[in-house]
Amino acid sequence: MQQVDDFEKKFLTRDEAARLLGLRPQTLANFTWKNEGPPYVRISSRCLRYEREALLSWMKEREVRPGEQED
Repeated sequence: MQQVDDFEKKFLTRDEAARLLGLRPQTLANFTWKNEGPPYVRISSRCLRYEREALLSWMKEREVRPGEQED
């Protein structure tokens, strides 16, 4: 079976999503607990997946351009 690179997968585990975002997995867990952070799919009470495109969109929404006023 061929391994699929994290950047080619549609749905990522917490570890894979954290690696994509440059965060620690615990940071994503904290976001989930606080009902913050990127959107996720809850498959079961202990199983979450993050859609790759949703993660990238979430990051893009937080883009700050120098010289522009932040909200």
